[in-house]
Amino acid sequence: MNPFANTRRLAAWAAWAALVLVARNGTGGGLPELEEEAFRAAAARVASCVVRVEHVGIAGGAASDALTPHGGPLTGLLLSENGWVLTTSYGLGELARRADQDDRSPAATLITLPDGARLPARLVAIDHHRAIALLKAEGATPNHGFVPANNGVPGQWAVAVGRVWSVDRLSLSVGVVSAVGRMEGVALQTDAAVSPANYGGPLLDVRGGVLGLVTPLPGPGGDGGVGWHDSGIGFAVAWDQIETRLPALQQGRDLHAGWVGVRLPKGSPYATPPTIEGLHAKSPLKQAGAEPGDAIVEVQDAPVASVRDYRRQVGEFDAGQQLRLTLEKKKGGERAVIEITLARRPVDQQSRRAAASLDREGEISPSGDAESPSPSPSGPGS
Repeated sequence: MNPFANTRRLAAWAAWAALVLVARNGTGGGLPELEEEAFRAAAARVASCVVRVEHVGIAGGAASDALTPHGGPLTGLLLSENGWVLTTSYGLGELARRADQDDRSPAATLITLPDGARLPARLVAIDHHRAIALLKAEGATPNHGFVPANNGVPGQWAVAVGRVWSVDRLSLSVGVVSAVGRMEGVALQTDAAVSPANYGGPLLDVRGGVLGLVTPLPGPGGDGGVGWHDSGIGFAVAWDQIETRLPALQQGRDLHAGWVGVRLPKGSPYATPPTIEGLHAKSPLKQAGAEPGDAIVEVQDAPVASVRDYRRQVGEFDAGQQLRLTLEKKKGGERAVIEITLARRPVDQQSRRAAASLDREGEISPSGDAESPSPSPSGPGS
């Protein structure tokens, strides 16, 4: 249950009232000045919830080990008086990938509140699927809560907020919501300037409502998403994606993208039907009886006519969740409905080699399946 939901209408009214007062007082007198005032007012509504996050050292590592990306701090969003802090997992992902060999968690994490107070925090869980991390900082309390925004709409204002340059002053970048349902359905896309300066901070609407959390999602070549911001492309994990998974994160459960273990055809993902070309030996779909040549025609009872449709339907699901697929069997053309439990991509060496052999036939999507290469994120229908 969202502790700030009851204040949604009040925040909207306050935003409207602020604009009216600015207009009546004649501060600047023009539309650009009114817009600037609205952006500053939006940031002010979340200011007490926006904190600086610094990871220091590596547990079990040498004192010289550095964890902070580029030696700099990140931003976090303080959720409530219970000390929960959301931030980006940027800089933590590589450590997590090496966790099979040793403990690569931060030796220490510090958050700095807007008043300059510094508090220790601990890493509770990572959502590897959405590149976010949950921290706990005892004693951290915002002056007032933030208000989640309604789902973003392409074309609406978007304000990315960070607190890295100065503890007592927020950094702002302004743009619009460029697209929704991006990165296999988990993110909003924005042209507001996104960089390590605001990774982990909120993306706001013009009323100060939180649309999502800014984080670098995987970009071309699996670069962790940092390559996108130089092209004017930024992502924020949609708030509804975060909110529904908070209970699991608060219980200390790491989340991973659901893995089906299927190879789909090459070609345009917008025009190519999702016909199974290959299956990993440990594929949940194979274990449920699917075979090469079967066509995936529905996911969760929603029709899928292309690889793109399939990816968008499956992309939001995490490992361990149930997924219902309808197959049109190659033999006889009959339809079969199967239920599978999505897996986490195999991590043992032998399975990795097999997965790599399978995956070379196509690009790996965030849902962990081998598919045809996707076009530029600004391409049609993306």
